Amino acid sequence: MTIDAARKFLVMASRRPEWVQLLNSASNKAELDDLLAKEGLVFTYHDLDEAYGNILTKCQFPAQAEALDQIRNWYDMLLSSLE
Repeated sequence: MTIDAARKFLVMASRRPEWVQLLNSASNKAELDDLLAKEGLVFTYHDLDEAYGNILTKCQFPAQAEALDQIRNWYDMLLSSLE
């Protein structure tokens, strides 16, 4: 399910800074999609939105919610830079 892939993406982005740097090196959206697909992460932005909401409701501490929000903001900026 692609929402599960988006959820996995959010978790991986929070735990693997070297992988985030690799994603940041993508020069276009197709390259980013290829990097994500290599990890089995194929999802739409709507899927990401759903996964974000699901994880956000399970955050027990404000710091967890803030970290999740930072990942989403980073991804939004990354997508904008590749347009």
